Amino acid sequence: MKKGMKTLEQLKGKNPFRMPEGYMEDFTRHMIEQLPERTFEEPPKISWRDRILPWVYLAAAIAGLGLFFDVLNRNEAGDGVAKDNYIVSTEAPEKSASTYDAEDGDDYLDYLETQYTNYLLAEELGKLE
Repeated sequence: MKKGMKTLEQLKGKNPFRMPEGYMEDFTRHMIEQLPERTFEEPPKISWRDRILPWVYLAAAIAGLGLFFDVLNRNEAGDGVAKDNYIVSTEAPEKSASTYDAEDGDDYLDYLETQYTNYLLAEELGKLE
């Protein structure tokens, strides 16, 4: 072992790392001197047209989707024939589902049964054609 080397026992409990004298005294000043000059540029002004344009695009996209789905779901009324597994009838129903009260429980069940029966019949007629 070399003469100048310290053993682990000699270094135990001591910090082997040392800071040069006067390093922290002028640290801030040296750091600021090394930083580049910062110039502040004014951000560009955004016109009202540029602010509103994304919202117009969003509204147009939503309106386009609404029209697209409206066209897909449009029911072209016919002459009372089964079409696409749905009954298209020209006759007005006796009562709609929203006109039944809580007291009309049996009538409402009859109405639902009639609607379901018509749906099943239309489905079967659609398969036969």
